[in-house]
Amino acid sequence: MTKAELVSAIAEKSGLNRMQAKDALDAFIDTITISAKVGTEVRIVGFGNFTPVDRPAGVAPWGGKVCYRPAPGRLAQLVRASGLHPEGRGFESLAAHQHSPRMEIRSL
Repeated sequence: MTKAELVSAIAEKSGLNRMQAKDALDAFIDTITISAKVGTEVRIVGFGNFTPVDRPAGVAPWGGKVCYRPAPGRLAQLVRASGLHPEGRGFESLAAHQHSPRMEIRSL
């Protein structure tokens, strides 16, 4: 789902117009970004926790070569709620897929 599709879905479900839905989504993303930058975890019950993590510099293999990877700084990492795991309720059709419970969502 793209951001535009997400904005459309928010607008449809909430009764907001597209511009209001886009503003609401942008405010949500900005709030999580700012919270992660200052080191605050954001918890949304039933959805997951956005946890700030620091990633060190290192070496990452890309295209068969080893290249220096600079430290990206602080990242917001989403730890999904147990109900959103593929093996959780409502996701029986996704049980065959292997998903990590942690997903990096944005470099800060």
